[in-house]
Amino acid sequence: MDEMNNNLRLTYKIKEDEVVSTLDKMDKLQGSNKKQQLVFAAIMAIAAVDAYIFLSTKNGFALILTMIFLVLGTFYKKKSNFGNRRLAEAFAADPEQIVEVQDTQLQLTDRATPYEDIVLMVEFKKSFGMNYMGNHYFVIPKHVFADEEQMNSFREIMKEKLQERFQDQSAKL
Repeated sequence: MDEMNNNLRLTYKIKEDEVVSTLDKMDKLQGSNKKQQLVFAAIMAIAAVDAYIFLSTKNGFALILTMIFLVLGTFYKKKSNFGNRRLAEAFAADPEQIVEVQDTQLQLTDRATPYEDIVLMVEFKKSFGMNYMGNHYFVIPKHVFADEEQMNSFREIMKEKLQERFQDQSAKL
């Protein structure tokens, strides 16, 4: 494995949508967006009630309220995703991302990250998402690996180094 560790280096350009998609899945998995989901659900429930009132009474005020709550819900949904979108823009603005597997740490572009500092790494269908040092995130799309063998090596090394902090969600998300 040590020989593999020294040879596993990825250099790639990442797209905004790859980052947003992975971060949204990380939020869902970690439950870090529960409040936003509840507020959005409440806004949409109010819009549905107003729509029902309009349909049953033909009251124009109920239609206006329905439209207001639909616009408010759409605005809130976009705003709640703003943090992930901003982080994705920062990733995409970098000329390249670097991941280098080393014996005691991962080199992530300009930061050496000891394995102990990695809170969670999750494998999704199209990417690996990592939360490290509590509030930092890193995304590795699967298509950047040279081949299936290289990706399997990376996966096995991460499972070994992170143990229960590595989760495979590739069948679900």
